[in-house]
Parts: sequence; structure tokens; C-alpha cells
Amino acid sequence: MKRILFILALAALSTTVFAALNGYTFTYSLGTYSEITGGSLLGNTTSDDQRFVDPAVPLGGTTTTGVGFPIGFDFIFDGITYNRVAINNNGWISLGQSALTPAVNNSSTSAYTPLSSTTAITPADLVARIAGVGRDLQAQTGAELRIQTVGSAGNYELVVQWKNYRKYGATGDSYNFQIRLQQSGNKVVVKYGTMTNNTTSTTVQVGLRGSPATTASNFKILKTDTVTPSWNPPITGTLATDAMTLSSTVYPSSGTTYTFEAPLVGVLNCSSQDDV
Repeated sequence: MKRILFILALAALSTTVFAALNGYTFTYSLGTYSEITGGSLLGNTTSDDQRFVDPAVPLGGTTTTGVGFPIGFDFIFDGITYNRVAINNNGWISLGQSALTPAVNNSSTSAYTPLSSTTAITPADLVARIAGVGRDLQAQTGAELRIQTVGSAGNYELVVQWKNYRKYGATGDSYNFQIRLQQSGNKVVVKYGTMTNNTTSTTVQVGLRGSPATTASNFKILKTDTVTPSWNPPITGTLATDAMTLSSTVYPSSGTTYTFEAPLVGVLNCSSQDDV
């Protein structure tokens, strides 16, 4: 008598399990920065501290929750599926789910240090956030904030782009960067264009956050080496409060790209066996 043993084939012949955020791999590369010019324009040239949580309110405001902006595809982050996003004027986004009310929650202990926030959010899945230049940022003449989903089925990318932003109240700054969510591989990509900083040095947060902040496995943060500070490449931080130095001499070259990818930590394959 023969028996075929099937090992959990759920819609496929393998099951993927994702690791916590500290298990994400980080890679650095230098490529070409390409601006987006379509999609939705958010805020204006005077934007400061706005949260964008509803497409019906493109100028944003102080409200931290809402229906969110469609990602355009299902995006898996830290093993959880998201399809909505909220945007904070201060260089970061948070992830959400359309099935929830509210779908997004952009609350934070401080909007300027989103990765080390300890604000309790219910459900905890809505704490998920990604920072490109987490700091007190402000628009200025010629500044834009855009969101657009580009690409084709299977290879869609959600792009959130800050153009010509600056430190609050600063002159001489011009920050250009993007946070990209890639459908293929569920990768998070942070990409920098021309980053001009005036003579006043600052620190910014870059990386990923889950919940809670006090659990080391729930963040993946980058920092500059204190001995030889550099964005090309940075090093991986160990504390939720770690940050990158940004100055007139320490900044990312145009085209600097940081890619965060979840590893496969367990795969169950189908097999068969004959029993007599």
C-alpha cells in the first residue's frame, strides 16, 4: 500500500515565513536618481509638519488617522500585508490596511524621530513605518511632495518623493529623496538625489520600524560611523535612537540607494514517500 505524504501545500508547494525587522538584510548601491513627475501632489511650498492620511485632503493637516493612500498592490512588511500608506511631511511614511478603521495611524512620540517613537497604537500593526530623512523638515520655494505607483503588474513600485525640502527654518538646504515599496520581493528602497546641506550639521533617522520600539527585533536603523562618518555606505545601528549625520561634508551622493529585504527564514517543501 502506497501513501503520499503532503507537507502543507497552501496555494503553492512551499510556505514562506518572514523574520522580524532585525532579520532584514541591508544593501548599499550607487545608481541613478530618477524623479517622478506624475501621481498626486501633496501639500505646497509652505508645508510644515503636515500629515497626509486622506486623498481627499491633499494639503494634509494635523489629523493622524484616516483612510490612507492606496499602495496599488499588497505589500508584505515584517510578515504583515499592507495596502495603504500615510505620509508625514518630516521625511517618513507609515503603513496601513484598508480593512481597518482607521486604515492608517501616523501618530508618533515625535514626528521628527519616528523610528524611536514609543507611542502606543492599536492595532500594533499600524505602527509600521519607514524613514528616509526623519527630521523636522519644511517645504520651500520649488518644493514638492508626491506619491505615485509606477510599473506593471508583478513589478509595481509605490514611490513617495520629497523634492527640494530643507531643515525647518534653514536656508541653503535642498533635500531630494524617495521611499519606494517594491512589489517584487516586498523590498523597501530608500533612494537619494542631490542632497545639499548648509553649514549647520544635523542628524536624521533612516530605516524601518515595527512595534514595539523597546523590542530590538522590531527595528532596522542605519547610522554613520562616529570615527569616519559616511552615507556611502553607512553602518547598521543597534539602538532605536541611532541616526545619520547630515552636514555640508557628510551626505549621500546622488544615486545612493539603500535596499531592505526580508529573508526567508523557513521553507516547507513537498515530498513523497512510499510505505509498503
